[in-house]
Amino acid sequence: MHGEPFEAERRFGANPPPSRHRKTDIRNDMQRSRFTVPAADRIADPETAAIAADAGEWIAQLPYADLDSVASSMLRALTLLNRHPDKLAARSEIMSAFRVPCGRLIRTVPDKPKAPSSDLMRQLMLEMAYGYKHLVNDALTQRGWLQHRKRLGQSLYFAAKYLSLEMFLGFEAYQCQPGNSWREMLALYLLAEQQNLHHMAVEDRDQPNPANVSISHAFKRIVLLKLQDPCHLMPGEARACFDYVNEIASQALLEEPSQTPNPAGRYLLDFEGVEPPRPPDPSSFPDDHRRYRCLNLIPISHTVQNQMLACQAQGSAPSQALLHVNGLSPERIMKRMLQSWHAHAERRSEREETFGWVLCGSGLAAVNHFLAAPAEAAHEEEDEEEVDLQQISTLAGQPVGYGRIRCRQINRSTGGMCIRVQIPSSAEPKVGQVLLLQEERADGSGAWFAGIVRRRTRIDAESVEAGVQFIRGKVRPIAVKPRGEYGDSRFQPAIWVEREDTRHSSVLVGSGQYQRAREFVVKDAEPGAVIRADQLVESTPSFERFRFLVV
Repeated sequence: MHGEPFEAERRFGANPPPSRHRKTDIRNDMQRSRFTVPAADRIADPETAAIAADAGEWIAQLPYADLDSVASSMLRALTLLNRHPDKLAARSEIMSAFRVPCGRLIRTVPDKPKAPSSDLMRQLMLEMAYGYKHLVNDALTQRGWLQHRKRLGQSLYFAAKYLSLEMFLGFEAYQCQPGNSWREMLALYLLAEQQNLHHMAVEDRDQPNPANVSISHAFKRIVLLKLQDPCHLMPGEARACFDYVNEIASQALLEEPSQTPNPAGRYLLDFEGVEPPRPPDPSSFPDDHRRYRCLNLIPISHTVQNQMLACQAQGSAPSQALLHVNGLSPERIMKRMLQSWHAHAERRSEREETFGWVLCGSGLAAVNHFLAAPAEAAHEEEDEEEVDLQQISTLAGQPVGYGRIRCRQINRSTGGMCIRVQIPSSAEPKVGQVLLLQEERADGSGAWFAGIVRRRTRIDAESVEAGVQFIRGKVRPIAVKPRGEYGDSRFQPAIWVEREDTRHSSVLVGSGQYQRAREFVVKDAEPGAVIRADQLVESTPSFERFRFLVV
């Protein structure tokens, strides 16, 4: 990442000493509120002056057919501008021109051809934030800063906006560790609130609704996504939720912390960035009202719940953003959103640190294949360093290639396991995907575990960690096809989960095959010749799980 580490020169949460001279205190307070920017490069680059002279013409000539090249060019230009040794009189106009291509880049789907990488986009957003923090610092050092309130409010908004976009891109790439952007975002909002600029309307063409263009809205929007715990979101869900809450984020309320017998739907925010957002504990409630705020989600939860019920009744999504996640219906996305805000499940079993290796096969078809294959065939020609079978199997009448990878086991509990996987990999686990894990032993007698990926965390550029929840019950491979369709080629791989209580037995089929009251023909007639979907239990982009009745 470009730039210096964030080191706040002032603790915004500290209580100031009382003073009779309020105007003098405010002026000194503003002058101390400097935000960190990259160190100046004392060797001026001629390219910087050329860009500053006519930023609009330079931006118009960028090769927009190759967005990766556009992002790289903008990052180089911003790096030079933000480290220019002299104060640039046209910095505000330059940053305004740079917002246009940034708005186009941020809407680019990550897996689109020639799309910029997530790391490149995050660096670009940081440099955009640095540019506006330069403007904030300049406004704070002006002797008559009251005359520059509008410029200060605009600079605070756009600095917060691009920091929130950097956080969003990190969440989308499962890089959910607390970072400098979160602490800077808190400091920017608190300064805007102290100067009564947090609700100030700003002109921003990226926002279709003028009522949503304020630092308060930008702050609440990213906090709502952060509270969903993005490491548990499925591919594409973070972007859909971020776009969806854009129209309703302002309904969330920031309140002074106060004792309440019912803390449900509220989160305590630490504006020093030391403690993560957490539900308030009535037994140990903080008394520092300047450092803490309560975020009240009850109004926005009512809106989401009402839209979810209307969506179920009418069959139409309240927002087009919710239609962009394959395998998840809009009502299920909203239901998961409400659950993440209001349900705080506690871990029932302790994690045990482990040091070993497991073999991992990912995807419903691959899990079905490895369960169906004889044990001796599954261990054929295994390499000690890495297993990559790439076998060609004939399942359901179609040749399909499968592979397994070798992963390190990090910890384990009664109900699951955490594994670390090297990337990129064709079998890289994704949230909502079915895995089949086998403990690696010299004699090949390691136990098999079928599970579902519930959490994914990007550790570094080369590895991710995946939290896998084991599937309870006996897992058996089957093949199904919709009733009324003919030909063996119609059979698709599925998994039958047999439980002692038959009411909790279930079937996992590929995403998109489920319809209410739909009947399936089962190859080899187990658990029955024909089964009918009775209740949808879970839906992910990789599979749909439902309880069934034997017809």
